Amino acid sequence: MKTVLSENDKDLLEKKVARAEEQTRSQIALATVIHSDNYAEIP
Repeated sequence: MKTVLSENDKDLLEKKVARAEEQTRSQIALATVIHSDNYAEIP
């Protein structure tokens, strides 16, 4: 599997998400993909 994010990027995102979760009292799930589908509604 191709690595999309560096270890530093992963660490930074993990910290940012943890902080946002604490502030909002919610759970955030991230997904990284190399390519997503095209949507006609969004130019």
